[in-house]
Amino acid sequence: MIDFPRGTANEFLHDRAIRHALYVERLKTAEVHRLIGYMNRNVLDDVAAELARRLVRISQRGFDLGPVTTRRLKDLLRAVGEVLGSGLSETRARFYKELAEIGAHEAAWQVRSLEEATGPLAMDFTTPSRAGIRSIITSRPMEGRILGDWWKGLTKGVQLGIEKQINLGVAQGETVDQMVRRITGSRSTRYGVGEFAALRRKTEALVRTSVNHINTHARELTYEANSDLMKGVQFVATLDARTTEICMSLDGQVFAVGEGPRPPLHWGCRSGTVPVLKSWKALGIPLAEAPAGTRASMDGQVPATMTYPEWLRKQPREVQDDALGPTRAAMFRSGKVSIDRFVDARNRPLSLEDIRRREGLTEEDIAIRRRDSA
Repeated sequence: MIDFPRGTANEFLHDRAIRHALYVERLKTAEVHRLIGYMNRNVLDDVAAELARRLVRISQRGFDLGPVTTRRLKDLLRAVGEVLGSGLSETRARFYKELAEIGAHEAAWQVRSLEEATGPLAMDFTTPSRAGIRSIITSRPMEGRILGDWWKGLTKGVQLGIEKQINLGVAQGETVDQMVRRITGSRSTRYGVGEFAALRRKTEALVRTSVNHINTHARELTYEANSDLMKGVQFVATLDARTTEICMSLDGQVFAVGEGPRPPLHWGCRSGTVPVLKSWKALGIPLAEAPAGTRASMDGQVPATMTYPEWLRKQPREVQDDALGPTRAAMFRSGKVSIDRFVDARNRPLSLEDIRRREGLTEEDIAIRRRDSA
């Protein structure tokens, strides 16, 4: 008798995808911390130092609204812009490198899931090429623009913001320290205001949405590479208090491979997709003589959707503890506290290496799949 995973193959894929989504949300948080930490240390500190140095030099000659000060301020903005542009360019390069690794992991994980879902049938699934995954970063639009254009807009936006704050500071007769604080923020506000704070917020949104973008399209490349085995692609929304109406309305719908809406549908979108395999009969697999339970395991049916708390309540204790932490998981199991009171992926960021370890997919596994698909 063929030993399939519990339930149908498509139910297995759906259940596994939701668990995987937990790790991806933590990965997004880890990427935000890593990238903004680098930006703070290696970009914004240098920009603040260059800004203060040049403002002090100008202030020694006296601020006024005449052409001399205007020319000096333009020189300042040009110099600060060069430091900022160079630093953000390096930040983007580092992020792109990590995105390529995230996409490679996602494609390898999808193939592993498909292999496990179909059990000992030993179906031959194809992993997308490394070049195909990189092309997502460089040429696949996200929210109507490729990632490079979003990063250029990020840089341009903070440059214009710095210029605006300096002009306002000069016009109001502020000191150098006051003008710098306009841009960098201050300890009294926990650096939560100013142009640098706005840049961090926009970077966080871009990073989170970009990870969803690379993962979605790495999956899509996997579906396309194995389209002869696919019945379709199911849209899966994260059903909680923060889910948007557009994602809720699409949850559970199945579209043909390469057709229909795909996440991210908006900034911060956490929705995903799940492959829907064809039935064993449609695939030409001779299971007519197999036991009924085995035949049902490859019936090709799309699993019914459920809310995230409903899904989590069905999971083993260790999965609940991993998702919420032991104390909160115990509260959740007691039924006394609803999940929206304490579910927050920010509390437990995971790195890509953490996810690989938890999901049993090593760097060697990914390297082998890269060679096979090259």
